[in-house]
Amino acid sequence: MHYNLLKLALAVAAVSPALAAWPYGPFSYTVPFAKGGGSASIAELQAPFIPGSKLVYNAANSGAAAWANMKNDPKDGSVVTLINLPHTMLQPIYPGFVANYTFDDIKIAYIHSYTPLALIVPSNSTIQTWADFVDACRTGNSSMIISGAAKGTVFDLATLRLKRLARLDVAYESAGDGANVAITALLQGKYRAAWTTTPAVFNRPDLRTLAIAAEFEFPQIDAPTFKELGINYVDGIYRGMGLPAGTPDNVMQVNLLIRIQRKCSPRTMYAETSHL
Repeated sequence: MHYNLLKLALAVAAVSPALAAWPYGPFSYTVPFAKGGGSASIAELQAPFIPGSKLVYNAANSGAAAWANMKNDPKDGSVVTLINLPHTMLQPIYPGFVANYTFDDIKIAYIHSYTPLALIVPSNSTIQTWADFVDACRTGNSSMIISGAAKGTVFDLATLRLKRLARLDVAYESAGDGANVAITALLQGKYRAAWTTTPAVFNRPDLRTLAIAAEFEFPQIDAPTFKELGINYVDGIYRGMGLPAGTPDNVMQVNLLIRIQRKCSPRTMYAETSHL
């Protein structure tokens, strides 16, 4: 396997990037959301190390819309779309959600990164710690509403899991599509708490992270893991690159060459994003 990838890498290196046509030349790397969220942060981290890539942000700021549009993309690899799991598996089967795509419409080139979930509040909130959050959930007159990005996403499931594991009276409500929309709604006071992923909270003094759903703590984020709080909860988003179903296998193999780029292999991307 490694030998075959090396042969493909050498073949690519022998072709002048300036003269090459796809699959060895430039391609569009579609980001389903606007800048400011976890997906955009990951793509922006990758882009400088992926030869020929051009980031294209989705003006609709909607993962479902971008993944549905993949059906219209050419099957020559000239357009690659960032995909999120479990979102692309959940949305097509989520009750009442019109995804306009199925999981079978997407062909996954590979999964390159994983980022844990983070439970956040505004930095000026009266809820300063996990203990404060628990007290607020147990003393309120109604369920604590936790917001997040869209329906049929990991954030939706996270609230159900937290309710069961921590035995708290919590409920989920979508603030709209995209992490930046959910964070904006939180800061506007529309919600008291929200889910996001670690890239979206890094270097954000206006946000306070109460807990991270990770195996290990993040030195750059001043917050405990749920495990440290006695709750066995680890969860997050897997991100990767997808192409429309029907894309030939040889095109997929060329896209796999991206994995040999130092900052885009699954292992290195985990190391790069583990602090985000």
